[in-house]
Amino acid sequence: MKNPFLVGEKCYLRGLSVDDLGTEYFQWLNDQNTTKYMHNGMFPNSDKKMKAFFDRVTDSNTDLVLAIISKIDDVHIGNLGLHNINWIYRKAELGILVGNNSYAGKGLASEAMRLLLGHSFNRLGLNKVFVRTEEENTAAYKAFEKVGFKEEGRLRQECMRDGKFFDTVYMGALKAEFNSK
Repeated sequence: MKNPFLVGEKCYLRGLSVDDLGTEYFQWLNDQNTTKYMHNGMFPNSDKKMKAFFDRVTDSNTDLVLAIISKIDDVHIGNLGLHNINWIYRKAELGILVGNNSYAGKGLASEAMRLLLGHSFNRLGLNKVFVRTEEENTAAYKAFEKVGFKEEGRLRQECMRDGKFFDTVYMGALKAEFNSK
């Protein structure tokens, strides 16, 4: 393990490194299948965009972005983060990207989310973490449910893809519910 921050059985989370920017991570954001349900991927990724994102989140007091690393082979498989942390209302938005598809469906993303939720509630003092996904993204919806997120509402026809409009589903996880498991 290299610079672990939060450690689970299958994966560990570490801070992003500038070295990550020139790896497969760059192309994940150009892959139309990977970014299908994301705001990324509408325009080509660039070195300048990657560096600006890295500089912004590594210097931020309101964003925490971590690399998800497989413990078996020490491979960077994706990123997970808290965004727009509101220290007054004690909430943040979760974002996740699993870019290395050969690790999908193996429980690493779920474990990574549990690690980050535990850190959010027990160390950062947050009360709520929420996530947004498109109604059509059923795999993500099930994964979020699996780790304790509950649907809280929908924004009708909030996003468009392939000429069709889709609802955005908001899901939330609360500290009291997470810690009672």
